Amino acid sequence: MRIFCLLIVFSLCFLPQPVRAGPEGLDTTDSLCLDDKALGHIRHILKLIENTHGEGGAMAGMEAGQEYDPSSSLQLLFFAYTLGLSHYHYTPAYPELYQGPMDGVIQKMLGRESSGDGDPSRSESKAIDPEPKLLGGAGPEPLARENVMYSGHLLASVGYYTMLFGDRKYTEPGSMPFDHKAIFPGWADPKKYKHDFTSLARLIHDQYVASPMGFVCEPNAVFLFCNAYTFYGFRFHDHILDTNWLPTVAKNFKQAWKEKGGLLDQDKHFVEAYLIVQDFIWVQPSAYFDAWAGTWMHAWDRDAIESLYPGHAKCWVKGLPDGTAYVEPRPQSTRSLQSTSDFGHFALYAAELGDKKTVDAMLAYAEKHLNPTWNNGAYFFPRNDDLLNEQGLPVLVTPLAGNALLALARINIPNGLYTTFNEPFDEAHFNEPYIDKVDYPNVLVRKALYDSETSVLIVRLTPGDQMGKTTFRVNRLDAKRDWEVLANGSTVGWLRRGTPQGKPGAPGTLSLSEGGELEISLELNAEARILVRAVN
Repeated sequence: MRIFCLLIVFSLCFLPQPVRAGPEGLDTTDSLCLDDKALGHIRHILKLIENTHGEGGAMAGMEAGQEYDPSSSLQLLFFAYTLGLSHYHYTPAYPELYQGPMDGVIQKMLGRESSGDGDPSRSESKAIDPEPKLLGGAGPEPLARENVMYSGHLLASVGYYTMLFGDRKYTEPGSMPFDHKAIFPGWADPKKYKHDFTSLARLIHDQYVASPMGFVCEPNAVFLFCNAYTFYGFRFHDHILDTNWLPTVAKNFKQAWKEKGGLLDQDKHFVEAYLIVQDFIWVQPSAYFDAWAGTWMHAWDRDAIESLYPGHAKCWVKGLPDGTAYVEPRPQSTRSLQSTSDFGHFALYAAELGDKKTVDAMLAYAEKHLNPTWNNGAYFFPRNDDLLNEQGLPVLVTPLAGNALLALARINIPNGLYTTFNEPFDEAHFNEPYIDKVDYPNVLVRKALYDSETSVLIVRLTPGDQMGKTTFRVNRLDAKRDWEVLANGSTVGWLRRGTPQGKPGAPGTLSLSEGGELEISLELNAEARILVRAVN
């Protein structure tokens, strides 16, 4: 019994801690805020989303046809996950910066340049099915079949967007048109295929009913990790629209794989794929497959993944005398089709499983050997096609790793994906105070959250591109209550029954917007910690 209790206490230490406001008016949970490099990663991602259509430039995949792991469309989706986790864990009271770009990712994913990534190879290759019964790929509609790496991610990203921001526009019939205009369309007529959150979820659900092991990612191959994302989409659809698809799909999925020999090989590494025609389980142990599957399955199979992770880390992570660590690259990790992001995926795996020592060591390795780059406030690791440096250490950086995975590893917290999956925002969240009208990128928000238990809105600002006077707005404060505003522990003023009252000599001023919302103005020349707390 004593051991059980100790295990419970130990596990609680890795859960996000509740927000507290000390008696002096200072936020005492500063550890849970975005540091400079995390903010830099976010700025880099926002620039890429804004300036690209999913192809070329810093996001260009390592294959001419945009196939495989580093494709531009996969980067877009991991951008959405990075922004989503940042908003959920650090800035849930600041949707303004994140909602538009996450929606922008979805819109880009509905275009031909994203859903068509790698399409020629999908319809012409015999690499995964040496004895094909029929070549031709998924057909003209990108969701028809053989495309779970696209459709599953899309379902998850739409689910995240809807859950995080309470915007139900994608639940409207036909709200997700797939625009597949082509100059020479052939059999793919230049038309739009209309879906929505529910029709997409139902289409994927029906394929799981027909094939409980999951459905095809590449011709003839059901990849284990490719199917992991669909469960997030089902979870959020169940939560938002009161369906109950996930429990049955997850149960049947695990049972179907068990009947074929299980999800693991004899050494407790995840298998790669099931080849349908050959009725064969493809086993190719690697950090890549262990990390990718383990990270995204953790949310819905937590106990199993946590029992596997120590063995995976011991096998794949190589520590160095300077305290940094790397993941041994696979021999085929070159600029061929097998160029992958083993290092980035495992760093994210370590972050999700709460292995702070490993994720810190891997990020330190990246900062020492992978050419970390600052560019006008944006932080990233640029693509590098070399497998090893002069010292024989791995330095391969795919665009997916350098633009997204290492950002997500830095920003994620222990059980980060697990928490978003199992504790999605409810309707009460969308009735809580939040901030907007922040002068980004002149002003950056490290933290913005509302603690409903203590009725305190906590905001931490830092100068971005410029210093000086700035103003932001606070919305949805209960007009029946009185609120005190503090900046760095000093009272700025009060909002009494909807009327602002400043304090002489305070480090800021209060006013009302045209819509009657509170506006806070202050000189932002250094870090500022703002509290807006109810006093009755």
